[in-house]
Amino acid sequence: MDAKIAFIQKHYGNDIEFIMASSQERKADVVQILKETNRCDTSEILFVDDMDCNISNMSDLGYSLVSVNDLKNIRVSENRLLMEYMDD
Repeated sequence: MDAKIAFIQKHYGNDIEFIMASSQERKADVVQILKETNRCDTSEILFVDDMDCNISNMSDLGYSLVSVNDLKNIRVSENRLLMEYMDD
């Protein structure tokens, strides 16, 4: 099992889906399909990417987003960063 998927399932259960799209042009399409299929609001989807152009495009569409480069700064508790959980 992919380490990212295992991390999400371990810490969040099956309530969060991890989806990847290899084509940069198709990411917005994939996210839109997931939004419609799951009947959720754009604010309920967290888009994580390493390319500023993708982050900007998704931000313009109203999605919550995080740059991969910023993951190292996200705190999940007062004493622990999100990235520290990746080794668990």
